[in-house]
Amino acid sequence: MRIELELHPDDPGVAPLRSAWQRAAARHTGRHAALDHIARERYAALPQEVLAPLVREPLSMIPELAKLLEASHWDIPQAARDEFAGALAYFVDPNDLIPDDAERVGLLDDALVLRLAVASARHEWMAWRDYRDYVSAHPEDDGIDRDSWEKRRRE
Repeated sequence: MRIELELHPDDPGVAPLRSAWQRAAARHTGRHAALDHIARERYAALPQEVLAPLVREPLSMIPELAKLLEASHWDIPQAARDEFAGALAYFVDPNDLIPDDAERVGLLDDALVLRLAVASARHEWMAWRDYRDYVSAHPEDDGIDRDSWEKRRRE
């Protein structure tokens, strides 16, 4: 049996989740470098083999979100940066809406927040993923700024 959820970032039903996510983000304001590091460490320590795919797949975005936030050459609007940083802040907070140590469901809310963050800044996430694919094919261009990358991509 497969269950699929469709969530929209502005849906009133996710307001409690968004509020908790924004509170976590506020606690980490100005600490993005530390947040990126903590999120990566916490993700690396997760027992992947016991995570349900519904949780594992969204959580797998954490290392890439951390890279995006620490990439000083990659200019993204502050609102998108705040969405992504807030999602990582929520993930590193063990006492969020569903405490992370709750057996089987503890990381479900974290997975939902990550999905919502990516959905709310979808174009920025997709551009970053395209950039990372481009750099994989053209390693000599790693670290170029976003404007230069977009120009080279058009060429």
